Amino acid sequence: MKPERTVNGVAQPSAFARAMKVLGKALLVLLALAGIAFVAYHDWVAALAALLLIFIFCYTDLPRIISQSPVGRLLDVLGRGVKQLLKWLCWPLRWLWGKVKPLLKWLCWPLRWLWGKVKPLLLRLWGAVRRILPKRKTRDGNKRGFLRRFFTMERRRSMEALIFLTPWIVGLCLFFLGPITTSIRLAFSEITKMKGFEMGFVGLRNFNHIFFTDINFVPMFLQTVLDTLLNTPICIVFSLVIAILINRPMKGRGFFRAAFFIPVLLGAGYVMKQMLGMGADGTTITTGIVVPELIADLLGHSLTEFLQGVLDRITVVLWKSGVQIVLFLAGLQGISTSLYEAARVDGATEWEMFWKVTLPMISPVILMNLVYTIVAFFTDATNPIIDYIYKTSFTNQQFGYGAAMSWIYFAFALLMCGVTMGVVGRYVFISGGKE
Repeated sequence: MKPERTVNGVAQPSAFARAMKVLGKALLVLLALAGIAFVAYHDWVAALAALLLIFIFCYTDLPRIISQSPVGRLLDVLGRGVKQLLKWLCWPLRWLWGKVKPLLKWLCWPLRWLWGKVKPLLLRLWGAVRRILPKRKTRDGNKRGFLRRFFTMERRRSMEALIFLTPWIVGLCLFFLGPITTSIRLAFSEITKMKGFEMGFVGLRNFNHIFFTDINFVPMFLQTVLDTLLNTPICIVFSLVIAILINRPMKGRGFFRAAFFIPVLLGAGYVMKQMLGMGADGTTITTGIVVPELIADLLGHSLTEFLQGVLDRITVVLWKSGVQIVLFLAGLQGISTSLYEAARVDGATEWEMFWKVTLPMISPVILMNLVYTIVAFFTDATNPIIDYIYKTSFTNQQFGYGAAMSWIYFAFALLMCGVTMGVVGRYVFISGGKE
């Protein structure tokens, strides 16, 4: 056995202890997958046991205790033995690579020869271009080339941003521009022949049918807009309050962060439909907060419906606030503590610091969360409009009519995001004096 590594006389954990700690944190990711199975089978005891196991591995000294025990030392020895065994078993691959590598090197000699001929020419061409370009003397007398004068710091940052955007731009041009163009054509056409996907131009007939003939689209569209306008501010306020509470120093803070983010992983797509009873079998796993029958009898039918609607809305907000809480946490942790210290020196209370320090500093995050929440509610799996457009397009094979409905829906969602950014963006504070 190797002696424990020491730094300044303090014993450091062994490689096995560090690996066990990393493994415990990696189990947090597996908890999301296990949670789906546990919820599906209503096995809450197993879910709590798995959660407790993860908590023990992440927030206790159990990995270090196991590594220092005889069992841990035995596992360490076994791990080294397995490593040597894998190394021995992989020798055919290493032998094969030793044979293939010279062959590849020999096959690539034309490219190396070509590069040896082209490289001097490129260097000469670049030297000629540099001699032709005008130069200007700087304040210290040194000559500064045209490229240095052209690529200022601001332009360099713009180029860096463009480099990071290049994969998205390439993906947009290769995979999205074609379908988007076809969808726009479909909105003003109808399929005349499925073989070859031939389209016939019909003008605004699809849009006229949506607003003046279809009795389903407009009511569902208005209900979706109303739900989005009501749920968005509730979700933002709830996420901000939870983020402020979790951001305070307390034990188990990482556990609560994971607990509030797990519903985002569980309530996605098909899983969320099954939980709300919208699947094929109609079973409901998550029914939200239900008003007790005794209270319903005392309040009456109308008040009970109103209270049940409020409770259902709270349930939706609880399921949809995970990402916003994480973003608000990142914004809160980015605020400098010196601002709060200066405010306390001036005699500011917690309430005044929230309005004068916290809220202005996280205003960019608030704007981002507003846009994200609007888009999330408009594209939610439980949205009846999306389901209606899908059934119209692919079940009834009315592709032109479905494309027209989707573009109306997209245009309104884009308009709402633009209005939000235009109105709220005026009050966004950016450190450095820019607004």
